[in-house]
Amino acid sequence: MKAFSATLVLILAATVSAAPLWENAVPDESGLDVAAGEEVQDVLFAGLAAAVEKKKDEDEEGDDEGKKKKKKKKKDEESTEKSKKEKKEKKKSSEDSKKKKSSSDSSRSKKKKPTRKPTRKPTNRSGPSSSKSSKPTRKPTRKPTRSSSSSTRSSSTTSRSRNRGRCRVDDDRPRPVRDGERFRFNLVRSNAQCVDINRNLYEYGEFKSVTEFSKCADACVKDVRSSLLDSFRGYDWDCDSNRCRCLYDRGTLDSRNSGRFDRTNRSERGYGSVDGATHKDRSHCAKLAGAEFVGELHME
Repeated sequence: MKAFSATLVLILAATVSAAPLWENAVPDESGLDVAAGEEVQDVLFAGLAAAVEKKKDEDEEGDDEGKKKKKKKKKDEESTEKSKKEKKEKKKSSEDSKKKKSSSDSSRSKKKKPTRKPTRKPTNRSGPSSSKSSKPTRKPTRKPTRSSSSSTRSSSTTSRSRNRGRCRVDDDRPRPVRDGERFRFNLVRSNAQCVDINRNLYEYGEFKSVTEFSKCADACVKDVRSSLLDSFRGYDWDCDSNRCRCLYDRGTLDSRNSGRFDRTNRSERGYGSVDGATHKDRSHCAKLAGAEFVGELHME
């Protein structure tokens, strides 16, 4: 409508512009000036041509804008459709994942669901027969044997009880003689070991299987090397083990003079005359009081 109105306006403008030409025209004999008419016709046609051309240009511009608008609209529609499609696909994929998850949960629950009834009857391990067999008998079928430890304890107790009768001092002042020299011993204390003035034990040479207190004095005087008698201080006798230990100053015993003993101990620090005793069960301490020849007394 706008293009048509513009065309009419142009035609009217051309007509108005041509009006003076009509007024100035002088009619000829036939009533009209032919030249003036042709000139007016040319002006009209030129105006019409210009209006048509302008309308054509406007139509083309309108078509281009319409095409652009259509293209943009189409593009918008395509993008909208694409976004709708994507949303639809996302929704579908989420629904599929939910379905898969629900199906997996249901399958797990089905697997974990226990059966109502056992497929196999359980066996009763502790049946009546086993309870009967596990019931102890009133009387043992065999006399129980004692363990080795109990037998050892009983044997040691028996030996101690036997030695109690023998664990006594037969002579508390034994006087053994060697080469005309008499050695005088005195019992210091029972259930004890001899010590020096500093409460140190003595090193010793040991004889086994000595069954009496007086026999221990004989062994320490007569069964040893004579060189050991110069450092000899007394003896300890154990009535349980029947062991006799001849006591010497520290540093007296060595590999050359102690071969006659059954056992030696050279780690003790006792030195000098026996000054007392320390407690030890079933042991008896004897002190060397002196040595004398017949008719002559030698004191240490």
